[in-house]
Amino acid sequence: MEPEEENIPQQSPTPDEPVAEADFSRPIEAEIPADASPAGIDQGAVETTGEEIPAAEVAEPVVEDVAGLPAAASLGTAPRQLVGEPHPKKKFWSKVLPWVIVAALFYLGGLATIFFALYQPQKQADTAAIAELSASATATAEADANKIIDLTNDYNQALKQYSDAQAELDLTKAELEANRTIVMDKDAELAAVKLSNLAYKFLVDVSSARIAIEKQDTATARQAINFAKADLEELKSTNVTADVLSGFAEKLNEASSNLTLSGIEKSRSALDSLYSNLLLFIGNLP
Repeated sequence: MEPEEENIPQQSPTPDEPVAEADFSRPIEAEIPADASPAGIDQGAVETTGEEIPAAEVAEPVVEDVAGLPAAASLGTAPRQLVGEPHPKKKFWSKVLPWVIVAALFYLGGLATIFFALYQPQKQADTAAIAELSASATATAEADANKIIDLTNDYNQALKQYSDAQAELDLTKAELEANRTIVMDKDAELAAVKLSNLAYKFLVDVSSARIAIEKQDTATARQAINFAKADLEELKSTNVTADVLSGFAEKLNEASSNLTLSGIEKSRSALDSLYSNLLLFIGNLP
């Protein structure tokens, strides 16, 4: 706090003794030794410039700080202060500035505390967590990439196997189709051979009946005619159309019913006609 200027007590003048008035028109300059205390100042040691101040009017010398310096400075003598001069008042910013500095220091201290106690650990924890997540994500991505590579390799291998199997299947189908064609051709050849065999067998049995009639051996002729009828039934079971075989059964029945001495000529004529038809049939076989 600023030392307030103390009022110098004055004694009331008595009517008997006139009191000389102090001249305050000019400031009074006082010298105060550096080792003197305010209570131990000898009033007789105070020197004035020009006039002498009565002891009754001087109660105590005023010592004030000048420009923030203490009264007893290390210079050996205290700075001079004009007694009676009005004390300069401090400005508003001079009073507020220390508090602003203190508040700023507290604010900076709080910021530093928050930074080092909260922000920095949290930032380090976040950095560690991000690094851990990044490492985990990288490991997961690598594992997924390896799985994708393995699946791609398996797919390519399976696709190659499928292509090979499809090629083999196509080849087998082609071979099977070729074999089927061959089988069909062989079946056709076999059917043709079978038809040809039946036709020749039929022809042989008809020839045997004709020879037996020439010998007038009716029993042998009847047996040969019966064999020829069986051959005709087998021919009917083949792919030969009925129009081609028409008339063969009538000729055999006519030859079989006329196997007598009186009708043997009719049997010979029927068998000769049947023989000619068989030769024509055999000649047109595939």
